[in-house]
Amino acid sequence: MSGFFRNYDPERYVLTINGQPVQGLVTASSIKVSRVTKLFTDVVGLQGDVVDVRSQDKRGRIVFRTMQQAPINDILSSFILADETNGSGTFEAQLEDLNGTTLHHGDNARLEGYPDDARAATAGEFEWTVLVPQLEMFDGGATS
Repeated sequence: MSGFFRNYDPERYVLTINGQPVQGLVTASSIKVSRVTKLFTDVVGLQGDVVDVRSQDKRGRIVFRTMQQAPINDILSSFILADETNGSGTFEAQLEDLNGTTLHHGDNARLEGYPDDARAATAGEFEWTVLVPQLEMFDGGATS
């Protein structure tokens, strides 16, 4: 049995919106990337035969949290305003591991809407959801 050591560095994960790195994330673990539909579902026949049905649906979501005072919130809100005004609020979204091979990418993405806004005695956070019509995904390992 052979072992391996690889580095995990949350600072090496870069989320970009329209090519601009998202600054002001609440925590490094606050980014979640997922597809809307599973790749396969199965159907069972009357005699127990099973057929795998492959989905062609590549829609995805990228969910992340920012601090309420982060400047990126202005940019994200401007995309929503552009969508509300004339439907022009689409952008490129990408999450990349600079220390490995993980890469999630999609064009023509848009924000689901404004995040809930709650104010309290301490600084809060916003949760943003990016909708991606064709999310290309690759979950890889670390290279060093």
